[in-house]
Amino acid sequence: MEILSPETRLRHSATGTEPLSNQLEKPPTASEISLEKAEKNTKMDLLQEALEETQRRLKEEERKVVTLQNQIAEKDQQVSNYKRMIVRSGRREDGPNDAQIIELFVKLKSDIVSFCIECLPAGIQVRCRFEGASPEIGDLFMRAEVANQLYLGFFQPSTVLFGHKDAMNNAAFRERQDDGGSNGPAEFMLSPYQSIERTFILAERSGIMTEDEVKDWRIMTVSLARKAPKHARYHIAQADDMWRTVLQQYSAHFVSGRKRSHLNQTPQELIELCKTAYNIALIFRSSRIEYRWMQMPDVEVSPHDAEVLGTTGALQSEPHRVERIIFGGVIRGNRNSGKIKDGSTPLLKAGVVIGFL
Repeated sequence: MEILSPETRLRHSATGTEPLSNQLEKPPTASEISLEKAEKNTKMDLLQEALEETQRRLKEEERKVVTLQNQIAEKDQQVSNYKRMIVRSGRREDGPNDAQIIELFVKLKSDIVSFCIECLPAGIQVRCRFEGASPEIGDLFMRAEVANQLYLGFFQPSTVLFGHKDAMNNAAFRERQDDGGSNGPAEFMLSPYQSIERTFILAERSGIMTEDEVKDWRIMTVSLARKAPKHARYHIAQADDMWRTVLQQYSAHFVSGRKRSHLNQTPQELIELCKTAYNIALIFRSSRIEYRWMQMPDVEVSPHDAEVLGTTGALQSEPHRVERIIFGGVIRGNRNSGKIKDGSTPLLKAGVVIGFL
């Protein structure tokens, strides 16, 4: 800091001038203070407005989050309700895929072979043999007969309750009805489920109900059937019927060393075979995609689209035809509609015996 002499200070005082250092230390004026305060207030107002805008946006986003949470909770509740409806109606959330269907029918075919080898080793005696016929032709024909019985027992579409013949319809589930004690003949009445389904089918034909509504009913009956007391014995009853049929038609072809008492008892192999077929039939019924086992006798199969298992004498290099279907192929309905009438996809080739044209 500069030190001024008394003379210099006196001269400055006389001229009205101040040194630079004193000028810099001069306090701000009232107007300057007022302007600075106004600027600070303006900045504070802007910051306050920005804060309020941010808080407003935050509250708006919080309201959106709460709204979305409520919507999600509502959708979750709807999904939960749908799942309960699915469980109550017996619908399958995840239907079978093609690989599962193929695997099931490969097992069914293998079980037929095992059953025939173990319990029907003599096969069917073929009276007329042509030169070049397969030596195992009798065994193949026996497998075909077993497959036909399984088809009639579980898969033919003309029956109702499970999409196949129901042993409970013929025995436990059919009730004998008389006319109140008179001597008139008794009549067999259908079970309530059968009567309802027959009504539904007639309503569909009349256009009162849709095909999908009938399908809903058929899916629901799978769940109902599994809860029925006699559900666990269904495949056993079918196995007993099949075994009696086989004994009646082919008893002369059994191995002579097999005891008659054993013949009168349904083999466990046949019971397991019928259980496999029964489970497949329930899967067919509970699926919205149609599947069909082409084991029916009137189906046409091209020998070029089938697996040739044997021959009655014709060679594959010669003109030939399908003599008999040993194990029918499997097809699946249209992927979009699920219906076979809209187009089908083959999943498994038929196994056949060929013969001369």
